[in-house]
Amino acid sequence: MTHIVENTDDPAPQASPAQDSSLDSSLAVETLVALRKAADIVRVAAHPELALLSLSTQQYDVLRILRQAGERGLRTYDVVAQMMTRSPNITRLADKLEAKDLIERIRSSSDRRSIRLRLTTAGGEVLQQLDQKVSDAEVKAMRGLDHGELGNLLQLLIRLCQPLQEELVRTAGQSTFKRQRSFLKCVSRPSASP
Repeated sequence: MTHIVENTDDPAPQASPAQDSSLDSSLAVETLVALRKAADIVRVAAHPELALLSLSTQQYDVLRILRQAGERGLRTYDVVAQMMTRSPNITRLADKLEAKDLIERIRSSSDRRSIRLRLTTAGGEVLQQLDQKVSDAEVKAMRGLDHGELGNLLQLLIRLCQPLQEELVRTAGQSTFKRQRSFLKCVSRPSASP
């Protein structure tokens, strides 16, 4: 089923989703499916260089997070809290990155149960090699939208996520959804001028 929405110069005021109890469920489901498909297509298109190095987008995400953490590194649950997508198994991700000598595990001298992950020199070199290529590919992946449309999409995504985020925090507790708060902070940053 395809829904066509007319674009008029003077749109009628619309009720917010919270107020609109007549939201078309088929349109909502179709939109959610399209959003998920678009996210997957953009993810693949934005990271072709990763496949050449046998890195997943989650592994690349971990490397970028650890670069920002610096020499001290981060505890695994702090890495998970900052990831763009949920990781089903951070231990497995860390194992693969450690096997490639891109990260290292550091045990605390005071608490052997406490393990930090830290980027290795080789991991830093891989990121340096990928930085511009990935940035260029990410911009290219979004080429279907102009600057204004990207800004509108960003605002719509923030508007979509905010009430969901608030509900998740209320029902499950704030610490459980630290990553989602990080996402909202990330996507609600003021964008640079064109």
